[in-house]
Amino acid sequence: AIIQKKDTAYGYRGTDTDVEQIFCSDPTPTSVYWQYGSMRVDIKDDRYGNVMAVENNISKSMRHKARGLIAMDKHQSWPKPTCFRAILSITNTDITDQREYTLNVENARGITQSVIKLKVNSPVSAAIMITIGLIVLIM
Repeated sequence: AIIQKKDTAYGYRGTDTDVEQIFCSDPTPTSVYWQYGSMRVDIKDDRYGNVMAVENNISKSMRHKARGLIAMDKHQSWPKPTCFRAILSITNTDITDQREYTLNVENARGITQSVIKLKVNSPVSAAIMITIGLIVLIM
């Protein structure tokens, strides 16, 4: 499996955030899952007979959920897609979600891992924006 690396994702506290990575795999992956800390969130995708379909696609906190694989391409000579987008969705993102997330892709030839770091920012509040605007007007 070859992964087109994306090193950093960005999110804002209190919003929903997607951590995503694109990978290509020939042969088709047998297992794809996200890991962070001691948690593992499997990607359920039973469109293809040899892609492992598992039920553990939501974390225990219920805020981290792996979406099904999204096919990115199809080569004309191959009946199955070889490149996919894997997405881990985080609801109500918090500063505790700022960490490294590892995408693991397994197929008959082995396993490949890719690490992506989520940086969580605080959204600028309306009160701060009004205060800054007033300061600029006064000057």
